[in-house]
Amino acid sequence: MKLLVSKNTNAKYNLAVEEFLTYEYGFSEPILFIWQNDNSIIIGRNQNTFAEVNIDEATKDNVVIVRRNTGGGTVFHDLGNICYSYIDFASNIGIGFKFVLLPIIEYLNSLGLSAEFAGRNDLQINGKKISGNAQLRANSKILQHGTLLFNSEIKKISNYLNVNQEKLKHQKVMSAKHRVTNIDTELKTLGVNLQLEDFKNGLLDSFYKNNKIQHIEFSKEELKAIELIQKEKFESEKWTFEKNSTFQISESKYIESVGFVQINFNIENQIITEIKIYGDFLSTKNLNNLYVRILGKKYDRQIINEVLNKIDLTAFFGPHITSNVLLDVLFNNREK
Repeated sequence: MKLLVSKNTNAKYNLAVEEFLTYEYGFSEPILFIWQNDNSIIIGRNQNTFAEVNIDEATKDNVVIVRRNTGGGTVFHDLGNICYSYIDFASNIGIGFKFVLLPIIEYLNSLGLSAEFAGRNDLQINGKKISGNAQLRANSKILQHGTLLFNSEIKKISNYLNVNQEKLKHQKVMSAKHRVTNIDTELKTLGVNLQLEDFKNGLLDSFYKNNKIQHIEFSKEELKAIELIQKEKFESEKWTFEKNSTFQISESKYIESVGFVQINFNIENQIITEIKIYGDFLSTKNLNNLYVRILGKKYDRQIINEVLNKIDLTAFFGPHITSNVLLDVLFNNREK
């Protein structure tokens, strides 16, 4: 196993490192990247930044706002949160999140906690979320990453994030703040006092086991490549705040086990001319690969159904999606 523990707390830099490790760094064994960000809001790949974030409040407090490469929801990071990224060949990881999460669950349980996988992509303790996870498929490789709330300032979540009320209604909870807890809080109820660095070391040990560890040290050329990714992509306002066309039609729905899906589109002479899909669904592929199949097609349920049936929709929306569910959103009872 190859290991990198970042000493940089700039979210844009760390996301650039993660992208470099995923797409450009040559490896023959798994990579574990551990990182922490100072106050930051990390937007899911398919989300509308303006809808998800209280931008005025975040800007006033100098909170970094940046979009990541993976799907899922928007999250708040601070130095009380630990991020992990695990990169390996898809054939070694298989389908789902549990393979990578198993060492984390075992470590948490070894501390006396009752940690378990829950929902689409979460880890929870006593019914409260302590970790959210997402994946990206890059050719033959998979990036899986996630958060671990150790002693994060949870109250800031409600300050900076606009929580979708439709999603909360389906999850039957009052607010994002009440949905989450800190690992440190749960440990203290057991009489256990553990410092963040000690927890981090234990986390690393859970992945090591009997594996030989090789620490990653970037060359000057590799560091330049990372800096270029940071500058050209993650520092770009277009990447994080991209503004889209004004859409004639916008349809949305919370889909159980999939997430919130909003489909925006324009039609001219019954032809779909523009489309953009927002949401916190767990895509592992870029939605542009879906858009090109739909654009130019007639706005007709049967025609679009034929298109969708030729596509692996699970790569774009997660394992529980069906073409009929998407069609119901897109046509919203307009049977054309």
